[in-house]
Amino acid sequence: MTRSPSPGQRVLARALSILGHPALLMPGAVVMAALARDSSPSVLWAATAASLAAALAVGVYSIVQVRRGGWQHVDASVPGERRQLNRFLLPLLFGLAALLALSGQCLPQPCFGPCGRPCSV
Repeated sequence: MTRSPSPGQRVLARALSILGHPALLMPGAVVMAALARDSSPSVLWAATAASLAAALAVGVYSIVQVRRGGWQHVDASVPGERRQLNRFLLPLLFGLAALLALSGQCLPQPCFGPCGRPCSV
């Protein structure tokens, strides 16, 4: 016999489901990478703005879906809800990436010296 999760366990599971979604983690990883590379303030600002825009868009989209009755919960836990969310996210994230590229942010070029560490360009 399986035991159903407690209300606290459900809250924790939903929070991890929402916060652990790749659409929220990947833009955050971009910001962390910009910080780790000591990027210029303009690059860091652009990465942060794009990350916040993606998170806000996901949040608003999810809330609208729940309020109009299309989804059970904002964590998109039903397979059909996840497909719908991913269809929304694909053009959103590609669009943000295109805007960042067109904004004049330089793209890092990999350059590795004989020691395997990045070269200064």
